[in-house]
Amino acid sequence: MPPTTAADDPARLEAAGEAYIASWEAYHAAILDPTNPDLRAEIERTSTAETLELKISTVDSYAAANYVARPNPDVPAEVSLLTSVKLIPDETDFVDVVACEVNSEAFYEIGAAPDGSDALVRDEIVVLRVLVRMRLKEGQWKVESGEILSRKSGDVECLD
Repeated sequence: MPPTTAADDPARLEAAGEAYIASWEAYHAAILDPTNPDLRAEIERTSTAETLELKISTVDSYAAANYVARPNPDVPAEVSLLTSVKLIPDETDFVDVVACEVNSEAFYEIGAAPDGSDALVRDEIVVLRVLVRMRLKEGQWKVESGEILSRKSGDVECLD
């Protein structure tokens, strides 16, 4: 059996999985309060490359449109790892993980209803099975990219 290297150290792989969950939580917090600079900074701390650009662009577009997400009291948004973190062959700074994201937030435009209250823009539960690529950058795992493997609406069960 070959010796364990830094790349396949179980604690290092576990840290990558935890970093993915922290990145998802950072983005989720930011869509609940898209004008909060501290939440934006947390996205910047936990994501890189195309994922960072996409998340920041989305949060900025929500802020510009005066949109805010609100939790669904009946179906909490959540994320879970469906597989263990996997090494990328011949790479030491990249790993992949498959996860399930339950995105249940309702989106509102602040003050846009005829009576001045918040107008519902979207209220759809979306469950995604995603392949996420993590990169070790400056000593920290960050989400670099992702691919939606499957998507469904309305049902909160994670996809196989």
